[in-house]
Amino acid sequence: MGKVALKDKFNLGLANIPEASFFGNTWQLMQTVAPEAYDGYMVYTDSAQWWETNNPGVKFSAELYHKNRQAGGPPLDQYILAIGSMMAWEKAIRLAYEAVGYEGLNGKAVYDHGWTKVKDFDCMKIFPPLTFSAERTRGNEYVRIIQMHKGKNPTALTDYEKAPWVMKVLAEEE
Repeated sequence: MGKVALKDKFNLGLANIPEASFFGNTWQLMQTVAPEAYDGYMVYTDSAQWWETNNPGVKFSAELYHKNRQAGGPPLDQYILAIGSMMAWEKAIRLAYEAVGYEGLNGKAVYDHGWTKVKDFDCMKIFPPLTFSAERTRGNEYVRIIQMHKGKNPTALTDYEKAPWVMKVLAEEE
């Protein structure tokens, strides 16, 4: 949706209107939208990005990406997110296994003895530290604003800030 809106905005000559969106796939945006259209565009992201090559999780993701996919270019944002997410899954399953053993391992055990016990888990800095509980199931509570630039890599405009849990807020309002 963000990509289409950016193209329309540019084609209609509305380039000076500031825009922010939840469209966080900066690499795809740079490959599919004219640089003039995305220059200055701001996105929210909850994780490390492909251009943050000093981030240990991005480095690790890039190594896996090039080793297993044999593709040029940086790993896509979704690939980096998947690596961080799988690290969190592995942590939850390991905690459940340690609590109930192999024979007791099932979905409920992973939730009760795994996910709800993950506290300040690092994920090699792909995400801010993740914490889950029975009451707090979303894990990552933080986002930051990234700005796109014509002819150079995006930049982070903010540090990670705590974001409202929109779905919970909406449910509580009903």
